[in-house]
Amino acid sequence: MDNAVVLFENPRIRLGGAALNAGEHIHHAAARAVGGGIEWRAEAGQVSLRGKCEEREPGLWHISFELTNSGADAEVGVMLPYAFYHIEQERPLRFFDPTFGGVLKTAAVPIGRTYPGPASFCLTAAVGEKAAIATGLLDGEQRRVMIRHTPSVHYGQIRFALERVLVKSGQTVALPMQYIKAAPTWAEAFEPYKTWFNEMFPRVAPRSEWLASGKYIETRLAHCLVPFEPFKAPSGVLIFDNEGPARSIETIKAEIDQAFERGAKEGYTPLFYQYGWWEAMASFKGLFAFDSHCGDYTKRHDYAKKSVEYIHQKGGKVYLYTNFISIGDESEIYREHPDLLARDKAGFPQYNAGYPMLMLCPGAPGIRDYWRRVVDCILTEIGADGIFLDQVCGGHSPQYCYCEAHHHAHPDTYGVDAIELVKHILDYAKSVKPDCYVGGELMLDSRSVLLDETHGYGYSGPPDYAAAVERGEPMPEYYVFAKYLCPGLYSSNGSVMDGASGRGGQEIWRDYRPCFEAGVTPCATDTPDAIAYLYGPANGKSVLAARSAKAGVVKVTLPDGSKVAVETLGLEPVYQIVE
Repeated sequence: MDNAVVLFENPRIRLGGAALNAGEHIHHAAARAVGGGIEWRAEAGQVSLRGKCEEREPGLWHISFELTNSGADAEVGVMLPYAFYHIEQERPLRFFDPTFGGVLKTAAVPIGRTYPGPASFCLTAAVGEKAAIATGLLDGEQRRVMIRHTPSVHYGQIRFALERVLVKSGQTVALPMQYIKAAPTWAEAFEPYKTWFNEMFPRVAPRSEWLASGKYIETRLAHCLVPFEPFKAPSGVLIFDNEGPARSIETIKAEIDQAFERGAKEGYTPLFYQYGWWEAMASFKGLFAFDSHCGDYTKRHDYAKKSVEYIHQKGGKVYLYTNFISIGDESEIYREHPDLLARDKAGFPQYNAGYPMLMLCPGAPGIRDYWRRVVDCILTEIGADGIFLDQVCGGHSPQYCYCEAHHHAHPDTYGVDAIELVKHILDYAKSVKPDCYVGGELMLDSRSVLLDETHGYGYSGPPDYAAAVERGEPMPEYYVFAKYLCPGLYSSNGSVMDGASGRGGQEIWRDYRPCFEAGVTPCATDTPDAIAYLYGPANGKSVLAARSAKAGVVKVTLPDGSKVAVETLGLEPVYQIVE
């Protein structure tokens, strides 16, 4: 592609500890051309960095590095090579921010995201009308990575940084491989990441049969089981007072009735998602924040079982809230089991961002026993149909843990330990109730694919399509990347066209759900001001979804090369069945 250019700058390594105060802790690598590629070398004390870049095929480069330590144990920061790009065209480029399922839009500020964590994929890109440049780190060990992408109108720079890598004396550590691909479309440029991911993180368990085959739509009616009403507060903040307005079981049952009435009218069965069901939420005295009492999920209060039984009597299903990554700093589990927490170098626990919650260590020796007790309470004692793991697929960045009692191979095992803990919870829950639901919050490729479904839509807000069109910018795209990269991943809450399930019982979702869950292929259109995706096939049919800047006829090229004319309504999505 003549209008796309990629250049590299040398990587750097940085020693921590005493070297950090010596004023010479950052070391640039020296580069030399080798055949059709590049080799890099750098030394920092007794630690050496070796790397190479090879062109595997036209437009595809692989970049690999390893660290070797001939001295004492050392923690090393590695900044991989900058990739500078330039794509020439009249209109501004779109840039891929991998947060919360991903958004592709014009941008004016740098993108800095942590993977695994707020970033759903270890991947970013710049996309033009006829060319795209994507780069991803194939992070099978789930090491903590900072994705830095500074975009401009037609230019930009991208760098991955591994902030802290322990290299023991005499050890050689291979870093995750980076790929860079230039291609005509974002889908083709993302393909190496997609291929690697689906080999590295396949789906390991079928979804709950009742969820996969039934017409269940999540409802937030009867969401709160706390016996007093929460105060009005910003979204995501829940404050309670035991002397505040009472919330009775009769009130909760009335909301359950309302959900069933709405579902009957729109043709679906409500799936209830309930929080505040544990005993501490009913017995605490005074004014308190919901988050500070999370974690005590092995004792329930009276409303929990009554509510679940009532939902079951009416033919519905229900799952109950937990937080996967942290416990409240006023919780009983914190006082009784501080050994479950991740610890910094000084031995202190670490907070979950700004919440009054402390980060659990998924590799702590007692963590699996704790979660088995939680599962027993929810699925057996209360009789719910499933469990919800809040923040499991992102939330706060993964923590380095230096607790010697946790026996980590190195401090950066949080990511891989989290995957193994999710698998354990899933396996145990299925052994207790084989057809139970295990879902979670946010979107993270390596963990979301393990769940029945994952919530992620809306946390960063869908792009303002109308504003982009008014400014003359290319059409944004949102969230479809999760289903494209990870076909075995199932999401909820949001727009069907953008790859999420039909919250609220959208008719097209109810009628053609197998197509939407089978996978998605982006399709070329005859204008850059329209986007189209083909969902399916399933049962001999596919669903073509499209939107455009202005209403009118758009010609869409399907994956088999055939062309279809779609009458669009402008920014409102339209759907067309393809046999």
